[in-house]
Amino acid sequence: MKGLTHNLGWKLTSVVLAAVVWFAADYAMRRTAFPSPDSPLRGRRTFKSLPITILTAANEPRHFFVQPSEVTLTLRGDEALLESLQPSDLSVFVNLVGITEARELRKTVEVHLPPGVTIYMLVPGDVLVRSDLPLSVTNSPALNPQ
Repeated sequence: MKGLTHNLGWKLTSVVLAAVVWFAADYAMRRTAFPSPDSPLRGRRTFKSLPITILTAANEPRHFFVQPSEVTLTLRGDEALLESLQPSDLSVFVNLVGITEARELRKTVEVHLPPGVTIYMLVPGDVLVRSDLPLSVTNSPALNPQ
C-alpha cells in the first residue's frame, strides 16, 4: 500500500497533465475536422470520370497506357467557386518525364487546381503505367540519335 501513496503529489500531477494534453489534442482534432460555418472551405463537389493525361518528354518514342484511365475527384472550397468549375478547369495527370528504366510501374496521380480549391479525395490515388516498348528498344541508337 505504501507504493501507491509514495510520491502521491507527482502521480496526481501526472494524471492531471495527461488529462489536459488529452483534451487539448481532442479539441484541436475536432476543430480542424469540421470547418466553421464562415470558413471558405465549406463546400464540396465531386467530378467523376476525369481522364488522366500522360505527361512525357516531346522526344519520347514509347507509348504509355494507364490503368485505370479515369479518376473521381472530390474538391473542397467556396461553394460559388466550386459550382463555376468545369472539368476542363482541372488538370489530372501522371508525370512520366525522366522515366527510362521501367516497362511497368505505379505512379501517383497529380492534380493542378485553380486557387481557392483543395483536394478532399482522389480515387484512385495512383495508377499502373505500362509502356509498349521494352527498355532495350528505347535505348537503341536509331531511336536516340546522339
